[in-house]
Amino acid sequence: MTKHLRGAMLVSAAVLVWCLGTSAANADDYNRKTILTIDQTMIVPGATLTPGTYTFILGNPESSRDVVYILREDGTPVTSIQTKRVSRNNEGRDLALYVALNESGGMPMMKGWFYPGDRDGYEFVYPADQARSIARLESVEIPVAPRG
Repeated sequence: MTKHLRGAMLVSAAVLVWCLGTSAANADDYNRKTILTIDQTMIVPGATLTPGTYTFILGNPESSRDVVYILREDGTPVTSIQTKRVSRNNEGRDLALYVALNESGGMPMMKGWFYPGDRDGYEFVYPADQARSIARLESVEIPVAPRG
């Protein structure tokens, strides 16, 4: 009898570990956590990102799903940005940055990003004066290879 009880307990523990492992694996998809390394300075609302590695995380659905948090590689916060949903026409397989290019050689302005596999992305909301200047600039999608 104790052999059967011990076996049942081992099976239960294995199932519990498997379930916990499965939920942890989905965390990145849930909050759209994306680790990006940029090689040039870019402007985002409320901050200027210098070359380096940053983590983008979508806000909590209970508080605000339309906020993106940007963190430095060491986890210190850089900024939080209001977003609005934007769609693209293609299949949306790759991670892509949505960038406004400045013709006069100024810093590019990051408009938002599309998570791998998603047709819907997150466009950053800029203050009115910056939004007007961005509207006049050429916007491009830049496919990138995510790190995490």
